[in-house]
Amino acid sequence: MKRTVSILLAAVMTAGMAAQSFAQGEKDNRIVLSADTNSGISLEGGLLTPGEKYRFPVSVSIDGGEPQPLNPDVMEDYSFKLSNTGEGDSLVDFNLSKSGDRYYIAAEVKAGWPTAKTEEEYSIKMVNKSNRKDFVTLTVSFETGYELVSDEFVSGLDAEDEIEVDNGAPVFDAEQLERIAKRNQYKKVTFTDGDWRFTVSINDMKAVNLVHNQNAVKEIVTKYEDHSFEFLTFPSGPQFRTNGVMELDVSAYADDFNDQFFVYRYLNGKLTEIPAQYHDAEELLTFTTDTLGRFIITDKEITDTVVFTPAGQAGSAGGAGSGSPAAGGGVLINPSTGSAA
Repeated sequence: MKRTVSILLAAVMTAGMAAQSFAQGEKDNRIVLSADTNSGISLEGGLLTPGEKYRFPVSVSIDGGEPQPLNPDVMEDYSFKLSNTGEGDSLVDFNLSKSGDRYYIAAEVKAGWPTAKTEEEYSIKMVNKSNRKDFVTLTVSFETGYELVSDEFVSGLDAEDEIEVDNGAPVFDAEQLERIAKRNQYKKVTFTDGDWRFTVSINDMKAVNLVHNQNAVKEIVTKYEDHSFEFLTFPSGPQFRTNGVMELDVSAYADDFNDQFFVYRYLNGKLTEIPAQYHDAEELLTFTTDTLGRFIITDKEITDTVVFTPAGQAGSAGGAGSGSPAAGGGVLINPSTGSAA
């Protein structure tokens, strides 16, 4: 019998207002950054997820005093300059922003689903407006991207083990895939998260990002109001060298669908039906594919398959364009893929 091995991911997070980093100046001034207000992720040494926005509260210590939240009163005497001092280019924005009476470092990461992390370095300089000489500079280093599955996890896999995919560490690099393939005598392997199982050959594969979600697609639910829907999306759209078999556990909604299932791939505003088989004894829905993308499961056939026509494709019936599937089901032109760390 096959056994499922789970990924163990250790995450270290700093409390919301805990100091992350500081820098000293000529008069023992300091800049102090706290963890992101929502995720608790620290900027210094942190890993920021593509497509996400972060806010890191800023505090300052003047002349050796206790750090106080940066506010408009302090801004009357000091100015701030933020600079990209590294080689990374994975951020949409990195600036000092104000909300109420507080100031934050606002960071937004470019959307995309890279298999490699990008190293980033930024400096924050605080200058005394009165003499332009007294200053303090804080440099922060961090990464953007997705976590690589641990080598300990890969080493712990035996032949025929099902490989549980964790969104906390969804990337398998080429070397790890080769080790898994070799251990399975280059036969097909199975990835799973419990609700789905994908059995496929990974021979000679490059890195894959298997981050996934079951988020509803608003424009589809809105257009086809008389349908019931379930969704499974792999935003990175990993493509394999051969077809694999996707198995979906539909036991939670088989009765609601009256054991009737239709499967579609959603790309560039258009639905394309995928032949699928329902196995009522096991309550499993199966189909073959060489690409993991956005899958739509519904209880009725859809005849009007054009959900919308992407910009620049008017009159083209919403066919495939040059972009990649975006999180909203549309087209994301040239998403950032990140650079190797």
